[in-house]
Amino acid sequence: FHEGNAQWSGTKIDTLTLTFAGPLKCMMRCREHAECTHWNFRRSTYKCHRFSAVTGTEEVSNSWTYGNRTCFSDECLTNNTEFTDAEISVVWAASYMECARLCEEDGDCLYYTWYADNMCKLK
Repeated sequence: FHEGNAQWSGTKIDTLTLTFAGPLKCMMRCREHAECTHWNFRRSTYKCHRFSAVTGTEEVSNSWTYGNRTCFSDECLTNNTEFTDAEISVVWAASYMECARLCEEDGDCLYYTWYADNMCKLK
């Protein structure tokens, strides 16, 4: 994921409202659409924009999170880093993919930290 004052520009498929969801849900909704390659998510409005093609990013005045449909791959992971925000819960997950899925299913989870001993902290 990328966060900041930028978003994708390009060929938009549609805009979804994902009430009480986060960027992971937007990414998953992108993965559900065969033509979706990239997505933008704006937390203040819960808007998820799905794209079939992007031409780059553009500066915007409000914070967005954006990424591509394959963001569960290793290229999108930050290794050897723990996010220090307060935990929503601590659960057990057999893999980082399961931890990511648990985070996605929790409406309040923004990101997660998974440990090799199978501890998964939802944040």
